[in-house]
Amino acid sequence: MTATQPFQPALSWPGRTNEEWRRSSVDRFALVTRKPSAPAQVGTKLLPHDSAFSGRLMFVDGVLTGVDLSPELKAQGVVFGALTAAAELVKAHLTLGAAKADTLASAGHYARVEFGAVLSVPARLVAPEPFLIEITENRKDVLTTPHLVFSLAEASQASVVVRWTSPGQKFTVDSATSVELGNGANFTLSELQTQGAGAAVLDHSFASLGRDAQLFHWCAPIGGAVVKTRFDFVMAGEGSSVKTHGLYFGTEDQHKDLRISLTHAAPHATSYALYKGAVRDRSRTVFQGLIEVNPGANGTDAYLSNKNLILNDGARADSLPQLKIDTNDVKCSHGSTTGKVNEDEVYYLTTRGFSQAEARLFIAQGLFAELVDEAPAFLRDEVELLVACSIGADADLGACKDE
Repeated sequence: MTATQPFQPALSWPGRTNEEWRRSSVDRFALVTRKPSAPAQVGTKLLPHDSAFSGRLMFVDGVLTGVDLSPELKAQGVVFGALTAAAELVKAHLTLGAAKADTLASAGHYARVEFGAVLSVPARLVAPEPFLIEITENRKDVLTTPHLVFSLAEASQASVVVRWTSPGQKFTVDSATSVELGNGANFTLSELQTQGAGAAVLDHSFASLGRDAQLFHWCAPIGGAVVKTRFDFVMAGEGSSVKTHGLYFGTEDQHKDLRISLTHAAPHATSYALYKGAVRDRSRTVFQGLIEVNPGANGTDAYLSNKNLILNDGARADSLPQLKIDTNDVKCSHGSTTGKVNEDEVYYLTTRGFSQAEARLFIAQGLFAELVDEAPAFLRDEVELLVACSIGADADLGACKDE
């Protein structure tokens, strides 16, 4: 399934002159040399209904291998399944995404969408439990292009958890998510990415909010050898609100480049972004955040914060928050901090019987505690362990050795 106009002839590959891409090489994603994958066609297995979830989808190697949707929600008009389950809605989202593409790196996704999921929630319907989407990739040396579509009608409410996993083989995932919230809709999107050490992860996503709509986005891009993500949030309706929180880590030779943009296109909208990262070994992370206030978006209230912890010499964290304000009567600010573990705090903990490695781990864990607490409840223990394993390389963490 592809968009009607996948490529714009004037587009080119991003290079050093592209501010968004100049710290990350597009060549590392092998978008040209890796062959697009073509999944085998197999039947879909109906999963037994799990009352902990409103619905579940399982994709393995681009194939929908399992599906479950609450009978009550299905009877009320909820659509949850493969992209073909709502073909016209998906086509509209893909066409819009293709029109937004500003380089061949993003436009190419819409020319070769391989598989994906769609959730459509009717007006004034509240889904009581989260929807779970699990995407696993086992193929080697492929280019896979999943797309996720989430559409909530007026005054509806839902939450989705997406888990991205793979073993250590080399491959490229070129993914995108599109979110459309009607007036007064309330949506939570949580994403946990634990791809293997050989994965190249490229993602370009966007969300549009109607009047008084609310979106909470939580993400933890833990895995992958090289990661480049972009999420554009547009508060198109008056009084809409976005809160986006993320935690990320760089270990060994990982390279992670995360970008978010918060566009206030209507009056009295609010946004709050909080991203925290830690780097060790020879890794590098880049955070790019933009608050943009369009003309006429008076009453905007926006804040962007990025905090980074450098755990050893040789690791690097870049923080690039920006403001672009084209109207008056707004409240906008940003903050950024990058530094090492406080040695006075380390000394204090060592006098209480902890080793230096344990002290550094506890201090670093404290930085991420509030973000770990916001993870979906059934993932919280896993996220807590992933944080400890990512930042506590020198501590004696037996659980990490078992992973």
